[in-house]
Parts: sequence; C-alpha cells; structure tokens
Amino acid sequence: MVPLLKEVRDNIAVALDPAAEAILEDHGYSLCVHWHMVPPGKLDGVHQAVSAATQNFADIEVRTLPTSYEILPLMVWDKASALTQIDCT
Repeated sequence: MVPLLKEVRDNIAVALDPAAEAILEDHGYSLCVHWHMVPPGKLDGVHQAVSAATQNFADIEVRTLPTSYEILPLMVWDKASALTQIDCT
C-alpha cells in the first residue's frame, strides 16, 4: 500500500497550487492535506486539486475532516490487523 500512497501523494503535490499554502503531510501509511492556512480565495482550488488527483485511485479512501483531507488505503485497519498489513522487514 505504501507505493500506492506515494503515487497519490505525488499526484496531489503536482495538482496543488503552491500559492494556496496547503500542507501535504506524508505519514507513510496515510496522507493528510491541511487547508486551515489556505486563503479563502484559493480554497476551492485546493478541494478541486485533491478531488482530481485522487479520483482515479479505487484502492484509497478520502476522508473529509473540518480543515483537512485524510487519505488512507482502502483496507481494514485496526490494532488487530495493523501488524499483518505493515511490512516490518
């Protein structure tokens, strides 16, 4: 799943306007795009960029939070299954 998230991350990074000042965080097993610092006039562009950059990936989930998007692999992810999903080698 990490290679998939890297591809999604790269798509988002290209799609985002640097002047919008959105923050793209790569947490390894998830991504987060924060828009709390984005000027109001650039906010629609951030939403459109994230939507366009993620729409062709069937194996991810995009969660809309109050001031950010959380992007995760589409899988069961809880404490019981986490260690079987993470490659610890």
